[in-house]
Amino acid sequence: MITIDRTSHTGAITYWTLANNSDLAKLRDHWAAVGMDSLLPERQEGIAVLRAALAEHCLAEPVLIRRLANRKALTVVREDCGDAENEYRAVLRAEIADDGSIRTTPDNPLIADRYAAWCNRLTAARLGSALAHVVSALGGITLRPAGGVYWLPAKALPDWATIAQGVETASLNCRPNTVYVLRTHADPETVRAVRDGLAAEIDAAVNGIAAELATGELQARAIDTRRQAAHGLRAKIRAYEAALGEALDTVRAKVDSIEQAAALAELALSAAQVQESEVSHVA
Repeated sequence: MITIDRTSHTGAITYWTLANNSDLAKLRDHWAAVGMDSLLPERQEGIAVLRAALAEHCLAEPVLIRRLANRKALTVVREDCGDAENEYRAVLRAEIADDGSIRTTPDNPLIADRYAAWCNRLTAARLGSALAHVVSALGGITLRPAGGVYWLPAKALPDWATIAQGVETASLNCRPNTVYVLRTHADPETVRAVRDGLAAEIDAAVNGIAAELATGELQARAIDTRRQAAHGLRAKIRAYEAALGEALDTVRAKVDSIEQAAALAELALSAAQVQESEVSHVA
């Protein structure tokens, strides 16, 4: 179980290892407690999930699972090995009906149960992506360009503990889910790592917003949305300045450039609208 050490930590480094599958319902219970359940992926449905359910059902049997011309149906083919050639015969057909139910021939309700269970599983990749979004929502940053290692400010740790507890109890495999939390102090190396991680995140966000503003295709509401995004980045910088105990003027200057770009985009839009009005009036 994750516990919070109430000392003078500035925050914590966090990373995780995940099992192949996790229970979506268990995750939702914990994530909802801190208002993060909207960041969980939707339950899986469809032919890929049906294939996984059939593979689990036929795990100990020498069978092949093949798709039929009906793209919502699969057939299970038994393979019998012979001396000269192998023989194949269909032993089961499973289909996703228009109402979402599972129909099998011959009838086997267990397959529908397995399908329902698989619909409520999250793969490690999908859960890992959701966790990265939670880190961002809690004000955290990525410490490595490729992701995988993150830093969270101290105020986010109680909520992160709840998220992590849900993850660690949700594994459906022998291998557990594990979330690691390493508390950090404001020593020079920690400050440098967090500052560089924040700068990289701000750079990416600013470059994206600036590129959108430079197209000249945004309307007034879209320009204002980009300006609000810049305000959000500035608020994050203020929070990190307080946590690290130092000014981040270089990072702040990058966000300030968005205000200038937004103002220029508004001027260009206004000029274009005036010109269009004059042309329309002349016509």
